[in-house]
Amino acid sequence: IYVPNSPVDANGNRTEYYANNNMASAMNATGKAFASYLPGPNVANSTALTNPNYISTQTSYPSTYPSFIARFDHAFGQNNKLSVIGFRSGLTQNYPLQGFPKGIGPTNSSSGYGYNVARNNRGGSLDDVQQFSSSMVLDSRLGVDYHPFGLVYPGNSGYNLSSLNMTTSGLPYNTFPGEYMNSDGYAGLAPGAGGQVSTDALSSLEEILSKTWGRHSVRFGFEGNTSRYNVQNPQSGFGINAQSGAGFVFDRSFTQQNVNATVGSEANSGDPMASMLLGYFTTANYNVSIAYAMQQIYLAPFVQDDWRVSSKLTLNLGGRWDYESPFTERYNRMISGFCTTCTNPLQSSVAGLALKGGLQFVSPSNRFPYPRDLHNWQPRLGAAYAVNAKTVVRAGFGIMFFNTLDPASARPPATPMPPTLQSTAPASTR
Repeated sequence: IYVPNSPVDANGNRTEYYANNNMASAMNATGKAFASYLPGPNVANSTALTNPNYISTQTSYPSTYPSFIARFDHAFGQNNKLSVIGFRSGLTQNYPLQGFPKGIGPTNSSSGYGYNVARNNRGGSLDDVQQFSSSMVLDSRLGVDYHPFGLVYPGNSGYNLSSLNMTTSGLPYNTFPGEYMNSDGYAGLAPGAGGQVSTDALSSLEEILSKTWGRHSVRFGFEGNTSRYNVQNPQSGFGINAQSGAGFVFDRSFTQQNVNATVGSEANSGDPMASMLLGYFTTANYNVSIAYAMQQIYLAPFVQDDWRVSSKLTLNLGGRWDYESPFTERYNRMISGFCTTCTNPLQSSVAGLALKGGLQFVSPSNRFPYPRDLHNWQPRLGAAYAVNAKTVVRAGFGIMFFNTLDPASARPPATPMPPTLQSTAPASTR
């Protein structure tokens, strides 16, 4: 194990090292605190990275999924029938800590363990059929689907960073940072800010009026949906990182012999655990996200005429118009585009150079991040012809549009914090 800040010779080799790898006098308080969250070995005679010295026995977890459905049907006389359905279900899982001693679970390839997750569904539907006469019927349908979701990690909010000998100055959200060792098979610690608490609600209304005029059977209809996606918990703090999920990442780079060697290429020098104990991280990530509330409206009126021209020929003539609004955010915190000709906001701090380009944002008077599409007209044409008593020829043509949009995210990316601007040594610890 080489001293991260030791002098470097002409070949890029650090010239000092810890005798017998004894780093006790140089260990960092935060690094040691991280190590205390890891379990001790429970496998004897473990000598290689492929032969781990700890195997967890806490791998099972409870999973419950109660589901209830109720239906009520009632006839208000012969001409009016009502059907009501209500449902409620929810999946709850509590993932194990894998035997880690201080209430923080290990990371895996995508997230971590030890978290609690609840996936709930609430909702129902109402269908009312009213027959006004022998030739006219109205079918009214209303449906609601409400999906609250929660995935919460230990150390999610209100975590005491001082227990890790870290300052909270300038950090609006205190969560367990998490750590990830970028090689050598070491276990990591899951960050507290890796989950999500949100609600997703879909409301729909459909009206279909059927009317018969002689040889014409006509349906007038309307379908409308409102989709809302709210994220109440911004999950801010340490640990939003696409590569590892952890706030602090450690590798061999600052404890290996040659500062220019590819990290991990020197099999006999450097160690990510040593880097952590000394307090020298490779990258750190901190994220401040906003809670946001998205909404989209979908409208679709339509008409369809099934015209029995003769005993042999029936034509189907209709049309539909779909409108799928762009998503809006309750407080208009969305990007609408990029202006290539606008004066850059940094222009005032740069002399002698014309800076152009900058982000554009929605406003209360223009809430859409992109223009609406009002041209989704959909003709429907069909025909059925009875050639004889045994043969019918059918043909049809139609254009259809489907819902295509997913809610945009209003949360900003994580802010990485490099420990140094040079490759030979870190500038500071933790």
